[in-house]
Amino acid sequence: MPSSLVPQTGYLEPLLAGATLAISPFLVLFAVFFWTFLWGIPGAFIGIPATIAMLTMCAQYAGSRWLAVLLSDSASRK
Repeated sequence: MPSSLVPQTGYLEPLLAGATLAISPFLVLFAVFFWTFLWGIPGAFIGIPATIAMLTMCAQYAGSRWLAVLLSDSASRK
């Protein structure tokens, strides 16, 4: 991997994806790593949409809304 891509894939991509999707950049990185570990290469592609679906479901129910607020990017809502 060229050294010019390391800052892009390690920092900029999660930051931009998190801002666009209104989820924490940490959650973007965690979702990619977790789902890749769990399902391999297909998990890397399915990880973010699956995480967004779970986050949306958590936001719909009062008992789990706290989790959705914790994992969302509160700075983009202001």
